[in-house]
Amino acid sequence: MEHRWGQRSNIALSTRVRHGEPGVVAAGWVVNMSISGALIRTALQADVLSCIEVQLDRRWIAAAVIYRSPGYVAVEWLDLAPGAVVRQLERTAHQAHQLASTEALAAA
Repeated sequence: MEHRWGQRSNIALSTRVRHGEPGVVAAGWVVNMSISGALIRTALQADVLSCIEVQLDRRWIAAAVIYRSPGYVAVEWLDLAPGAVVRQLERTAHQAHQLASTEALAAA
């Protein structure tokens, strides 16, 4: 069952994720994102329902792990639509629009 709010956007964005005290940090790759959460490819070991933080725009955003599979975690932001997430989604939409416009001009 889908619990996501907002449209999922495919994103290829490197990030860092951290978990626990004093804070295990691992590299990550945001695969897709919405205003309510994200799917991240990472080697970070975090249990379902544990709290982690995801770095976007040099800010750490609190999230809860809602699903885990080998090499991936799906997270839900603890605050709906964090500012750094909204800005990244806006940048992604703008880039997609620019690419579509360029392709349309090239095809004309």
